[in-house]
Amino acid sequence: MLVPAAAEARDVPLNSLGTSAGQAQRRADGTILLRPGATVRTDLAVREVHGVTVQLERRDRCSANLQVTARLGDQAASSVIGRTSRTVSFRLTAPAGTTRVSLSLTQLRDKAKDARAKKRRAQAKRRRAQANARGKAKASRRRVRSHRPRRLRPRRKVAVASPCQASLLLRGLSVLERLPLNAAMTTAHFGQDPFYQALFTQNFDGLTPENELKWASTEPQQGQFTFDAGDRIVNWAIANGKSVRGHVLVWDYQNSSYVTDPKDFYLLQHHWKRAELIAVMQEHILNVVAHFRGRIPEWDVVNEAFNDDGSYKNNVWYQVIGPEYIALAFRLAHQADPEAKLFYNDLGYEAGGPHTEAVLNMVRSLREQGVPIDGVGFESHFDISAGSITERMRPVLQAFANLGLAEEITELDVNTGPGGVDKLAAEAELYRQVARACVEQIACQRVTTWGYTDRYSWIGSDRQGLPFDVNYQAKPAWQALQAEARPAV
Repeated sequence: MLVPAAAEARDVPLNSLGTSAGQAQRRADGTILLRPGATVRTDLAVREVHGVTVQLERRDRCSANLQVTARLGDQAASSVIGRTSRTVSFRLTAPAGTTRVSLSLTQLRDKAKDARAKKRRAQAKRRRAQANARGKAKASRRRVRSHRPRRLRPRRKVAVASPCQASLLLRGLSVLERLPLNAAMTTAHFGQDPFYQALFTQNFDGLTPENELKWASTEPQQGQFTFDAGDRIVNWAIANGKSVRGHVLVWDYQNSSYVTDPKDFYLLQHHWKRAELIAVMQEHILNVVAHFRGRIPEWDVVNEAFNDDGSYKNNVWYQVIGPEYIALAFRLAHQADPEAKLFYNDLGYEAGGPHTEAVLNMVRSLREQGVPIDGVGFESHFDISAGSITERMRPVLQAFANLGLAEEITELDVNTGPGGVDKLAAEAELYRQVARACVEQIACQRVTTWGYTDRYSWIGSDRQGLPFDVNYQAKPAWQALQAEARPAV
């Protein structure tokens, strides 16, 4: 099986596998003995899976071949195991999420052996018929003879070989995963820079439209929706086999002026009534999400609702609707596309503190209310003074994973400060640490950088915050990100 270089094997603990009664036996050394008819299975949280590998040991000397069938979600593949032990790889794929992985063992019929056995049975049947005929003739002759007693001969015991018990020992099971690497893109450079799109398609798995799906871009005037830029970038991504994350539906920045500074007929300041602003939010979310339904499988629904001290931002949504605007936004997005995965996205809460606790309490409350929230995004805008970030992110990622939420690094960049050529090693270390924190936590399913070349960085090209430089050359940050997210197999 050809496995992409950007993959790493993750062992599935054998003690997590459920076994079929009677045909699978757990051993003291942690392995599982499988006999024909056995099935072992488990539900597994995975990132993108690109293969399943099984380590098997043949435990018998039977001539029969065995067939191992691996299933991953709705896909299945089989391999024949002869008399030797082997490691078998199956080309099975699955998207990130929870999927079922199982192994089944069956014994293959040997057609030539079956034919020989059939012939032997036919010959034995003829011999019995002939023996019965001879026996009847002898009995007829005995009836005319005297009735003297005859001496009985003892029957010969015939040794019967016990059937051969075929079996395999399951020593290991692993899935080959990739941690997808995405980047933010904008159509502003489409057709203007010949290297911009080419670099992306060669190195990234998917994109987040940087501006094209924000409120000011999709609904510049109330009730007037424009999707030209959004359609262009989304359709380009799909045509090139790339995934798309939708960003963003409700935020306190990059809104149209009619949202943040509404006017009445006399050009005087208008103050939203609660029902009015709810209707505005509803119209926007339902139209935008429905337009991209089937093309965008994942949305940042609400962005940056909290201050660093854990208090709610006093934005227009909070002022007019109250904190329940967050739950309302998620319910509306789910109504527009029940299949889409819905995320809360924020910055500055990756490493613990009041901001982290506020978001944690908010999403916990949403889950308890039955609000359809599927995950959280950690923007991860850092500078090189951030220090040892892996250790600080690890408990935060675990806390949100404990709520059953998916997690993503959504806007990664590292500000080196102006004139930071001599700081690229420190930048690379921050990239490595953030990716390492995500790799360690299975709930963390993607890393997205906010752009990818310093030429078009939102913090300025002189800050050198992205993994490729202004000339599109890979920096140490890119090697560090690759080493963690896409280790060579």
